[in-house]
Amino acid sequence: MLSLLVLLLLEVPVAVSIGISSFTALLIDGSIPLSIIPQRVLNAVNSFSLLALPFFMLAGSFMEHGGLTKKMVNFANAVVGWATGGLSYVSVVAGMIMGGISGSCSADTAALSSIMIPAMSEKGYKKGFSAALQAASGCLGLIIPPSIPMIIMGGITGISVAKLFVAGIIPGIVVSIALMITARIVCIRQGMGVHDKTPFTLKNVWRTFKEAFLTLLAPLIIMGGILGGVFTATEASVVAAVYTFIIGFFVYKEIKLKDLVKILHEAGRKTGSVLIIVASASIFSWLLTINNVHITMTNWIFAISDNPAVIMFLMMFIFFVLAMFIDETPLIIMLLPIMLPIAEKVGIDPMLFCILMVVNNAIGGIMPPVGTAVFVASASCGIKTSETIKQIFPFVLAYIICLILLYVFPQLVLWLPSTT
Repeated sequence: MLSLLVLLLLEVPVAVSIGISSFTALLIDGSIPLSIIPQRVLNAVNSFSLLALPFFMLAGSFMEHGGLTKKMVNFANAVVGWATGGLSYVSVVAGMIMGGISGSCSADTAALSSIMIPAMSEKGYKKGFSAALQAASGCLGLIIPPSIPMIIMGGITGISVAKLFVAGIIPGIVVSIALMITARIVCIRQGMGVHDKTPFTLKNVWRTFKEAFLTLLAPLIIMGGILGGVFTATEASVVAAVYTFIIGFFVYKEIKLKDLVKILHEAGRKTGSVLIIVASASIFSWLLTINNVHITMTNWIFAISDNPAVIMFLMMFIFFVLAMFIDETPLIIMLLPIMLPIAEKVGIDPMLFCILMVVNNAIGGIMPPVGTAVFVASASCGIKTSETIKQIFPFVLAYIICLILLYVFPQLVLWLPSTT
């Protein structure tokens, strides 16, 4: 663990840091053959659930390059752009819709930032605020199905990925509303968004709706197919990729044959990055397990309190602190097998715990010093990350309030899965 922290502080890539730490631990131990490494790696990536990763990544790339994102933003602007600070609402609504197709925080943030930040800058919004809002909205993709962290959680816990997807719908809406309220408050306090109103007309709404209809249909097809038993969550990823390609290539005609190699390369690179992290983190997680770290943590937590609320707070706090330094994928793989049994022991529903962890993941996506989405949004508009960080904390607070709200009212998470 010490070597991992040192490597992370030295800004060594997460996957490499975890891999080196695991390899070093095996060498120091000496009693475990190094042949265990390829065995654990194979077990980690040999999962039917993980087959969804490359296709959802591909769907996100097709959206970005196929003009789907722009048409979706235009529709959102026609619907909510009339209000004071309307473009900030457009960002959140667009983030919700994009999250319902790709499930990748970085991809959604990049696609949103490329369109929304220039538009908001023209209307007088501060670039730091615009970047912070795009980062917070992009992280909705981790909560709103289909969600890549939920796919990984399903593979680890055995919980139905489809059930986890359904459980994320209401929390995603709750967080979205909280982000809109927060954006509104910040705009009022900083005097932004007063003159950015788009006149509301039914004609404009109908026109943009017709243009974006096929894009808006994508989340309905994905979730409708899963809930209706037409296809599994993994098969839904293929449907999403094929559908977004058809729309971008044949209907909107934004994707050209010459673009396919670039798009496939982009999706393959993103998928490879995630799978390398999954592989290296699985070794680290296995080492934690065989060294009884889960037992030590259980004893430590129960020594403090046996109150479920206190225990949940401690685990979420640990996860929150580590999420400031480690990306969501390795963190889930390392901590979920340790923390979930503790949660179950005190009567916390496994599905509720997973969704709370996903929301915590989203906080990690915008929380410095790592805050992947913050870096992506800042790079998209060419500003210093420090300017975005100054504006990000109100949105971090909004996420934290939602995290507490979901724990206090668990039916916000559990009701919808119980009806399917």
